[in-house]
Amino acid sequence: EYLSQFKAYQNQQIYDTQGVSPNSWHEQRLAEYYVVGMDVCAIMGVDDGLHKSRWLRNIFTDPIGVMPECNVAEIDEPYVAPVSECMPLLL
Repeated sequence: EYLSQFKAYQNQQIYDTQGVSPNSWHEQRLAEYYVVGMDVCAIMGVDDGLHKSRWLRNIFTDPIGVMPECNVAEIDEPYVAPVSECMPLLL
């Protein structure tokens, strides 16, 4: 198989955007751009180790996400971002 020649495939390091659900990438990710950034940092290994990837998932090890039920009672509650603390990048 052609893909099996790629090192990323051999190391099982291939990611897609179905971490929340199959369609959420197109519907919600613009509101959580910072979480996408934290997901990228987690994949690269430059995070604080506490962040659980939300948008990006490893196609070999992570299931396709499922959106939680909408809780109308929380509609007026302030938004709390699902993100861990930021860390400075040291180059």
